[in-house]
Amino acid sequence: WISFSNPYHLYELPFMDPYLVTYSPSPASQRAAGRALLGQIPFTGTLPCELEGFWSLGDGVRRSARIRRASEPRD
Repeated sequence: WISFSNPYHLYELPFMDPYLVTYSPSPASQRAAGRALLGQIPFTGTLPCELEGFWSLGDGVRRSARIRRASEPRD
C-alpha cells in the first residue's frame, strides 16, 4: 500500500504490510515510488514520527537498487 500524503493513513488500514509513504502526491513522488518498487532506485526513507502500535520514530527501510539497467551486461 502506498500513501502519497502522510503515514497516519495506516491507522485506517492497519492490516496493510508493507507500507510506503511519500508525503507528497506530486508527480516526482509518484515516479520515485514506482522506480523504488521496481528496484531502479534505492529505498532510503525513515519515519519522522511514531506510529504507535506499528513503528517508532526513525524506523524505515534501506535497500539498494535491485535491477540492472538495460545497458549493463549480465555476468
